[in-house]
Amino acid sequence: TKLKQGGYLYLATDCEDYARQMLAVLQQRADLVNQANEGFMLTHDRPVTKYEARAQQLNRSIWDICFKKQALLL
Repeated sequence: TKLKQGGYLYLATDCEDYARQMLAVLQQRADLVNQANEGFMLTHDRPVTKYEARAQQLNRSIWDICFKKQALLL
């Protein structure tokens, strides 16, 4: 309810299981549209956090998710 119409929700993790769970939950929301169609983002336009830098040093994949809130059609 805090995310305004037209707002974006960005999520990133180095844990594949967690990423898949987040994706499954968010895809159930009728008011959220996955910006990567049905999967994960291939690229991202955001700063790299210290946690992401550490994960990259450990050769872990980063899983990016981006959803946009749209108006519900009633």
